[in-house]
Amino acid sequence: MPALHTFLIPDPEAFVSGGNRYNLELIQALREVGLSVNVRTWENWKPGPGEGLLWVDSLYLDQWAGLADKPEARLLVHHLPSLFSENEAADVAKDRTQLRHFSGFLCTSAFTAEYLVKLGFSQDQCLTVDPGAHLLPPRARGYADSLRGLIVANVISRKGILPLLESLLSAAGAESSPWQLSIAGSEQLDVAYAQACGALVARHELLASRVHWLGELDEASMKAAYLSHNLLLSPAAMETYGMAIREGLCMGLPALVMEGGFAHRHLDGGQQGAIFSSSATMAAAFCQLSQHPDRLRALCEKQWQVKPTPISWKAQALSFIQQTETWQAKR
Repeated sequence: MPALHTFLIPDPEAFVSGGNRYNLELIQALREVGLSVNVRTWENWKPGPGEGLLWVDSLYLDQWAGLADKPEARLLVHHLPSLFSENEAADVAKDRTQLRHFSGFLCTSAFTAEYLVKLGFSQDQCLTVDPGAHLLPPRARGYADSLRGLIVANVISRKGILPLLESLLSAAGAESSPWQLSIAGSEQLDVAYAQACGALVARHELLASRVHWLGELDEASMKAAYLSHNLLLSPAAMETYGMAIREGLCMGLPALVMEGGFAHRHLDGGQQGAIFSSSATMAAAFCQLSQHPDRLRALCEKQWQVKPTPISWKAQALSFIQQTETWQAKR
């Protein structure tokens, strides 16, 4: 194992996101198990010797492509443009070109590794380290009798919040159903989109009286939110992993998720919630569940019994080390 690893990543404490949380937690765990790790942002990094193994965040793909003299590096793959593209063919071609600049990949889910293989890269180039768990469930928990849904996502377009809100306006039984919906996430990353969501809610009494904006939450507040709600919703059409989905399931929340990316795999074929192909069908199921508190309680009690066991970040750090050693030995 190389004595030093350097992670070239955005400041992980600049704002809360799945990618930033992953970077922060993994690096901290790697240091705790004895690995020497340097952290650089693009602004304070210059190519040079003494970096050990260099890992570059996928948010820097365009900047890396523009480097005239590229050192050997591996890509930390959170997202790729072609996964969220309206011009898929062009973005797939661009991704293939940019990914060839890297000798290996750190994938945050099996879905991402499979996608890279589909793009023509070797499985041997891919390390897969799922996110660990930071929040741990209590020994016991209760559930509200009426439906209290929770979305944990920054208010940006690819999280699918606006289409879900629009679908709730036309969903059968929405007005007569006693549901509430809270959204926990930053409204500052895509201000125009967040304003569009807020304006829609403000214009319609149905939404204004039931949709609650929690903003960006700290760890204690996030745990309290999981425990005060009884259903998790993930309306994003594509999640390369879905840290909030896994976290919510571990905290005892059944989930409604879209089928894109890795998200639906969390539910074991629907055993821990339900999987949808559109925001309209998700909104309809949400409102229907609200009209049947007996079904809701049964779903929650079942989820508490089958909730997944959290995996520690220490275990994931050790997996990273083992996979890196194996990868190095094959070169």
